Amino acid sequence: MSSPPPRPDMPFLDYRRFEPRINPAHERLENEVLGWATGFGLIDQAHAALFRNNRAIDIHRRMYPDLGYDGMRLGADLFFWAEVTDDLMFDGWFGYKPRWQAAAHTWLSEIFDDPHASEHRRLGERIRAAVPERAQDVARAIEETCIDLSKRIWQMATPQEHAQLMLEIRDFTAGTIWESTLRAAGCNPTVDEYHLGRRNTVGVGMAAMYGSLGGDYIVQSDEIYQPRMHRLMNLAGDIWWSCNDIMSYYKELDTDRNELFNLPLLLQAERGMSEQGSLDETARLHNERMAEFVELKAALLDDSSPSLRKFIDNVGAILRAHYDFSRYVGRYSTRDFFNDPHGFFEDGPMEEVAREYRIQPKASQIRV
Repeated sequence: MSSPPPRPDMPFLDYRRFEPRINPAHERLENEVLGWATGFGLIDQAHAALFRNNRAIDIHRRMYPDLGYDGMRLGADLFFWAEVTDDLMFDGWFGYKPRWQAAAHTWLSEIFDDPHASEHRRLGERIRAAVPERAQDVARAIEETCIDLSKRIWQMATPQEHAQLMLEIRDFTAGTIWESTLRAAGCNPTVDEYHLGRRNTVGVGMAAMYGSLGGDYIVQSDEIYQPRMHRLMNLAGDIWWSCNDIMSYYKELDTDRNELFNLPLLLQAERGMSEQGSLDETARLHNERMAEFVELKAALLDDSSPSLRKFIDNVGAILRAHYDFSRYVGRYSTRDFFNDPHGFFEDGPMEEVAREYRIQPKASQIRV
């Protein structure tokens, strides 16, 4: 009997410059978010139990360590909704149907623009008719929860904040349509195209803009859309997706799709890299972007308003939150697939409420 292939090493990802922080709200947040989702019929009790076991709400406490409870609760509802909608509608029912993906994005964008309008209702009826019959009640729940979220966002946001958040949602929309179009065509992006297209599929800008909306500061548009900030946010997107492509590598490897939307797998297919080589190259890109992000962040903090400084600091918290959460979330199960030469798993499990996690590699182990 042949032995299983050797496990690759988890490459070193450099997050030493960002201290992990956590918002103290826990059980109440988890209970209320899952109660909100089940109350609308977005998920059932069995799925709620799975989300609870996976500590799926934990990432929001890490992304927004300084938000008050009401702001963090709305953000947790929003991004939980986005995750469920993406899995069900855009990866599931319409995963290979750009025509319906485009219609669904138009539908949901209209609701976010004006939850009190009625124009979206007829399009919603057509979209629900296009989903599997067993899922039509869930599709209606997606609409009703979107209306609820939009009303609450309008109550919290200034007109400028709402416009900024909508711009980021539309960037995220463009990224998901890019991905679904390639999947429907049955073709892979080149490595160079993937570098540019992938950053719009992760929603870092949306998450960062929400931190401003839910927080105690307002960032003016001429600050947030200056060229250096545009570069900083592109770097943040690259850091998120390159980290995610390593963390989710075995999840992607385990699918039966012919299309490749994972940088290590694309590097293996296009450039003939080994498994370990492709993971190391993805980590090299990640750490290169991280070094540029840290340098640019420091330069921006020197001559920015107090509000922009808070915004930039929160971007760092969002990136660190994604890293910490991805190390332990059940959907990736990184412990089962990687060797750990850099002490990646030394921080322990995530069960303890309000515990902070730190990666402390020995100097001789650091590869940046």
